[in-house]
Amino acid sequence: WVRYGLLPDYEVVTLMEMAISGNKPYLTQFYQDLANHRFAAIVAQKQNLSSGTGDFVEENNVWTKFVGVPLLCQYKPIVSLQYSNIQVFVPRQKPCPDYPPSLDGK
Repeated sequence: WVRYGLLPDYEVVTLMEMAISGNKPYLTQFYQDLANHRFAAIVAQKQNLSSGTGDFVEENNVWTKFVGVPLLCQYKPIVSLQYSNIQVFVPRQKPCPDYPPSLDGK
């Protein structure tokens, strides 16, 4: 995650821990930062939104719901580095209509 440098609060491991634990204050702030287009650009792995099977399927589904979809609702990929599975995302003009996701399990 990039603004004028890296933000430890939004590193992959931290995001995953907060999503899995359902940390509402953290996720609410994350969604506000995305909606406010706090970041001019975000550098992250390509978001795989498919429901998985096998090992870590629950973690994949949590990531998709609470991180991947919200990211793609507010930001769009403009550069894909295929050899590293990295994308650069910039703010969208129009977000998804169902943003942010419900944090109440609905």
